[in-house]
Amino acid sequence: APGRYFPIAAETELDIVNYGISAALRVSQSFSLGLGVSYYDLSLDSLTRRYNITAGTGFAPGEYFGPPDFADSNIRSTVSEQGDDSAIGVSLGLLFRATDSLSIGAVYRQGPKFDCTSTASRLSPAGEATVVETVLHVPDVIGIGASYRLSDRATLSFDYDFVRYSQLTDEIKDAYGRTDQDLENYVVDDGNELHLGFEFLFLTQKVVIPVRLGVWHDPDHKIRYEGEVEAERARFGGGDDQVHYTAGVGVAVGTPFELNIAYDHSDTVKTASLSAVIRFK
Repeated sequence: APGRYFPIAAETELDIVNYGISAALRVSQSFSLGLGVSYYDLSLDSLTRRYNITAGTGFAPGEYFGPPDFADSNIRSTVSEQGDDSAIGVSLGLLFRATDSLSIGAVYRQGPKFDCTSTASRLSPAGEATVVETVLHVPDVIGIGASYRLSDRATLSFDYDFVRYSQLTDEIKDAYGRTDQDLENYVVDDGNELHLGFEFLFLTQKVVIPVRLGVWHDPDHKIRYEGEVEAERARFGGGDDQVHYTAGVGVAVGTPFELNIAYDHSDTVKTASLSAVIRFK
């Protein structure tokens, strides 16, 4: 028999602002250590509304085969999540210059963990609101990489990142009262990211123009349900790995100023970024 989910309208506003300070120590001519401390500030406001399906089996709005009825009077339940928290994270790094051309580095970045509140209200049939304390954990990252100077103008780089996406479901809670044993069926696999990049410098007397190209593998990190409830398996079926292609260009005018623009393209996400650097003596 055909089945249908309750129609959903959802909106989420999430901001994580990071303020950081870092320092590096050159232990020798070929070996350096780095330490960074970050202060993270979270603002989260999310609301999901579920709407009823009426008993009718026709094609009118709200009926079984019809379009959803998104009227306020037809709301079945709501789930809201709020977060206003701060956290501290630490980053550690090392750099080893094996030769004049080859450098090898490693990094550990601790993801912040924030306290949030989830509230579920069942309106039809009416029920009491349920409030649970939840946690949003940004995954930790461990990486290792190398760069090789092909010439004075060309550099090839590669790095591998292990991302602890499984932390996304750590301390997961359900405002509708499902047990911890039920929630153990919602999982996310840790990810293995591979990055490959190339940079070439165009030089003039006053301006340096770096041009960069890259490709990287983005593993699936959507929540997946592995229990026996067929509807949940359909709803939380996981996702697909993605391949990202990147390009960027910069302009460095003398020593003090540098401007960079970049673009990252995949089937599901397109990202453009702009950065500027001003160096003070």
